[in-house]
Amino acid sequence: MAERLPDGNEQNLQQFVNQSTWDPVAVRRRIAERMVPQIGPDA
Repeated sequence: MAERLPDGNEQNLQQFVNQSTWDPVAVRRRIAERMVPQIGPDA
């Protein structure tokens, strides 16, 4: 994401994601839903 934004700063993005107070469950679920078709896990 940082690469796609003008003046993107990867460290700032990582800090935002890692230090946020929101519940990451919904975000992780959505990421998993998008990745499963791409990587085709066995289980």
